[in-house]
Amino acid sequence: MAGLSVKSGKAKPEASAPATPQPAAKDKNRVEYATDSEGRQIGVRQLSPVALFRLTITLGADVANNSAALNQAMMACSVVELDGEPLPRPATIMQIEARMDLLGFHGYEAARNALAKLDDTSDEAGATAAKN
Repeated sequence: MAGLSVKSGKAKPEASAPATPQPAAKDKNRVEYATDSEGRQIGVRQLSPVALFRLTITLGADVANNSAALNQAMMACSVVELDGEPLPRPATIMQIEARMDLLGFHGYEAARNALAKLDDTSDEAGATAAKN
């Protein structure tokens, strides 16, 4: 191997740019809870990009392009616990509809409130990181 040379010793550290504050990493698997007016404890987790992709594929183009239907399906799929019992993520239209029926309007309201808590804490973490 002509032209190849190997030097031993410590590598010189490269000059690095000044450290910039990074927003606090939010826990992607965190579950937030709210109690609906029927007394049920609803646990929600934000959908990951992959879960959202799978949901839009499941719904199909016509439904996924309907923002109201997509938002309702996203809300139903974000519910991962009901009264402490884990719920599997719906994978078919019938499973999504069954989750919607299970939640009802009261469950949807609680799920929306719990998701808002997740958004509030991530906004606060970003604001704190920006101050530092």
